[in-house]
Amino acid sequence: MQQFYEAYQGQAKLSPLVRVLSWTHNLIILSRCKGKEEREFYLRLAHREHWTFRELQRQLERTVLVTLCNEAIAVYIHDMSALLLARITLEPGKCGGRPCIRGKRIRVSDILELLSNGAPIEEILKDHPQLERDDVFAAMAYAAQQTNHIVVRVA
Repeated sequence: MQQFYEAYQGQAKLSPLVRVLSWTHNLIILSRCKGKEEREFYLRLAHREHWTFRELQRQLERTVLVTLCNEAIAVYIHDMSALLLARITLEPGKCGGRPCIRGKRIRVSDILELLSNGAPIEEILKDHPQLERDDVFAAMAYAAQQTNHIVVRVA
């Protein structure tokens, strides 16, 4: 309890979020997140997306795995792209394990292909009403992260 009090002391804007989430949600966020920005990120996301305890646990584990497995995709919580990248999901049984938007069967590559063919964002959103504007930006952010590495050419 003391650790809980010390972690959220003087953070009035987080107070409502801490109150609406379950005790188990708060405990896992407190135990897994080191910085206050990271805690705030997961508090807001868990509340907004109505994550179950298990889903929150998966998201926290996935963030650790992504950071450990691929330094080029390391997500810093305070960065806006982290909010966008949280929209990208990878599920083995869905679309052949390719990256999708928010667990839907719309692949990141589909969005990028539409954009590269000149489709305006408004047209994409009109044709796919289940998408949000941030989903399109998330696809672009994901592509940027995936291509952010050194390319060595062998002659």
